[in-house]
Amino acid sequence: MRITWTRLIFILLLGLGAFQHYSHRAVVHGPGVLAAANPQQIAVKVAEPQTIHGYQITPLADFNIKARVLASTNYYLGREAELSPVDLALGWGRMSDEAAETDRYQAEQQILLLACRRVSDPAS
Repeated sequence: MRITWTRLIFILLLGLGAFQHYSHRAVVHGPGVLAAANPQQIAVKVAEPQTIHGYQITPLADFNIKARVLASTNYYLGREAELSPVDLALGWGRMSDEAAETDRYQAEQQILLLACRRVSDPAS
């Protein structure tokens, strides 16, 4: 049996589609609050700037969170994708319970404007 390019491409696309479907399936936890505690945020006493992917980032706070991922969006292009390629909508307390009708809430992911400047030389 000879495999033609058309069949090979079809098989590759079918495999890619199966992978996408499997990797983006919903995770079922069942009813009950998964993350009861509120997130904790503590201001950083001494903020040391860090260079990440050519951007200078100054951390302002440490935080600790246990939450349920309600939605996620992947970004592949642009400045935002360099710093944060994944955008998560998180829920805690009642919003972490699958029995809560979270689909009734319209979660709009907002673009956060961050003050960052491009660093030409990471050593500077």
